[in-house]
Amino acid sequence: MSTTGDLLRDIDDHCDAVLRRDAEARPFGPLTLFLADRGGPFQARPTPGGAGVTPGDIATMRRVQRELGVPESFEWVDQTCPSMAAAARAAGLVVTTHPLLALTHPAAVMVPDLPDGVRLRVITADDPDLPGVRACVRLAFRCPGTATGAIGPAERDSALASSTDDDLDRNARYRERIQRGRTAMVGAFTDEGAVGGGNLTPLGQVGEIVGVGVLPALRRQGVAAAITARLAQEAAGGGVRTLFLSAQDEAVARVYARLGFTCIGSTGRAEP
Repeated sequence: MSTTGDLLRDIDDHCDAVLRRDAEARPFGPLTLFLADRGGPFQARPTPGGAGVTPGDIATMRRVQRELGVPESFEWVDQTCPSMAAAARAAGLVVTTHPLLALTHPAAVMVPDLPDGVRLRVITADDPDLPGVRACVRLAFRCPGTATGAIGPAERDSALASSTDDDLDRNARYRERIQRGRTAMVGAFTDEGAVGGGNLTPLGQVGEIVGVGVLPALRRQGVAAAITARLAQEAAGGGVRTLFLSAQDEAVARVYARLGFTCIGSTGRAEP
């Protein structure tokens, strides 16, 4: 049986491996900078199994990031690199911490009832609703947390109407990733169109759920929980045995805990 330490190492290895698969990895001491050919990710992470990180290591990486013109962004798992948070703070960065939750039997996820009028669908690579689902998630993350709000389908349509070339490029990359099996996406819909969505990044027997978001006007009805459960089912069907996610805060973590996820640690992020 896996211990919590084993799970944390598996999760850290997964994060590193997914980035190495999808981006160029440049090592600088105990840190690795990941650079994609188009758009993100650009963050630096501690190399799994490497030495502890010092403020000097952070300062060196920040100089490299500035020279390359990429964000001075760092991410890590606290328990696998306990020196990272203190080093980032000492180097002058702002550190945020988020609950890290895992589900070791994705097939056993608790599946909540959907509210009336809401339905879920796995998004295919050629699905015309993919831009709408992504627009909902972007709007959701502009208003973080679980509180309801006024942003709804009208704002989604406005966002779609004002899509930039960068939005179109990102949508194309999502389609490519779905086609190659590197991402699974689930969308939530009402008769007014997309209202939310989320993604699964599987690699071997480990998978991460990321970017679950629902339009604020549809929050607190169980839609985000239902999206997460459906992604867990997709993960189980694809052979994933360890599923994890990073929650924005404790309130969001409680939503996932009701589905069977357990908090096993925390993730960190640092930026200027």
